[in-house]
Amino acid sequence: MPIDITATLNTIKTGIISLGTTQLKAYLPQVQADAQSIADAIKGNIENWTSQLASGEITTDDLKFLIAGSKEYLEIAALTQAGIAQIQLDQFKQGVINLIVKTLTALVP
Repeated sequence: MPIDITATLNTIKTGIISLGTTQLKAYLPQVQADAQSIADAIKGNIENWTSQLASGEITTDDLKFLIAGSKEYLEIAALTQAGIAQIQLDQFKQGVINLIVKTLTALVP
């Protein structure tokens, strides 16, 4: 199953920016920078994760765990430097995880 990784990454980046517009409007430049960092971090895993989802090797809960458990996937450096409250960062990260999972599961037939 060929996956258009560029289109998938663009969908994820756009979704993260949209989420940031809703949750952290005053910090949109930082959200945009972090969206790119997150997309870069997960780029190498998209094909693997979607094939594992399609074959049943992992579930959506497993995927959430993989993403949430790895700091490199959710590096929110720009927002952290901007001084966002931890609770806002945690809510934003959870939204990002859900967005990535939803985007990748939509790729699986």
